[in-house]
Formats: sequence, C-alpha cells, structure tokens
Amino acid sequence: MTPTPYDAWRGHPGSAAYLEKLVVARFASGRSSGTRLMSFAERWSRDQGMDLLRLDCLDESERMRRYYRDLGFRELEVTTKGAQRVRLFEKPLAG
Repeated sequence: MTPTPYDAWRGHPGSAAYLEKLVVARFASGRSSGTRLMSFAERWSRDQGMDLLRLDCLDESERMRRYYRDLGFRELEVTTKGAQRVRLFEKPLAG
C-alpha cells in the first residue's frame, strides 16, 4: 500500500491509501485469502488515519470489478495506466 497516488487519482479529494498489485496465488484461490488481505488493508489504512482505500483493476475484467463491488468499493471512472484501460475504485473507511 502506498500513500502516493498515480496521476489518475489527482483531483480526487480525501486522505487515502492506494492498494497496488494485490495477487492471490492460484492454489490459495477460493480460500478467502483475498478477502482476508483486503480486510487487513482496510484495517491498516484506517489505523494510518486514512479515510479511503483506493485501487484499480483492468476495466475489461468484469469478474474483478464485481469482486471489488461486492467488497463495498464504488466504481469510479475509467482511465489509462500505461497502455491499459483501468477502472478506479474507492471504499470509505468508517471509524
């Protein structure tokens, strides 16, 4: 996690942590590993005084977009990151 956003996040207000490159090994898939990692990221971000947790994923990956929505993230706009079209997501972190 990083407190420094890439350019696509400039102009989005709020203190936020940015989750980058979260990957769960295939053998751990289906064991709630990703959900536990996301819970940790939320707790860590909240403990650091952040109001939001932000991330992105490939816009074409409906499965991942649904996964993040199911975890309570809001879909924001589509932007580019390098040569990729990515969808921005953020989740408010309640105290």
